[in-house]
Amino acid sequence: MTDPITQESNVADAETTPKLAPYGVTVTQVIRLPELIEFRADKRVRKKLFEGAQLWGEMLCYEAGQATPSHHHPTEDELFVILEGHAAVLAGDQQLDAPGGSLVIVPANVPQDLRNVGGGRLVVVFVKLSRAFGKAKTINEPCAAHVVPAPSDYA
Repeated sequence: MTDPITQESNVADAETTPKLAPYGVTVTQVIRLPELIEFRADKRVRKKLFEGAQLWGEMLCYEAGQATPSHHHPTEDELFVILEGHAAVLAGDQQLDAPGGSLVIVPANVPQDLRNVGGGRLVVVFVKLSRAFGKAKTINEPCAAHVVPAPSDYA
């Protein structure tokens, strides 16, 4: 927020492209999701948003009729946020109806798939436990003091 007296801001600007930190390090950032939405006619589009010390997430963009193949995660619960469109989620033997604005939670080790069942496009963000969980540290600094290195610094 901007200080009304000094007019100085301590809020970090959002980035169009997420800053992927070194493996297992959580950084403070804002990601503008609408600027990352992208579709392809031949398959769904996956974009990694972040992977930190405890959580990681991606954005999934589906044209009408596209789907994620059935799969399961042996040790990770998964949380889906349906941002736009209309999804059907098959979780085990449950068929879940998830229109835009829905939050879907699928427990670990439950077979799942996600399909665009609406007539338009579907945009979903998922979050689950990071593969680095328990192996790395979180950077817990104020936004104004934290400088995210350029992606080339991660090589």
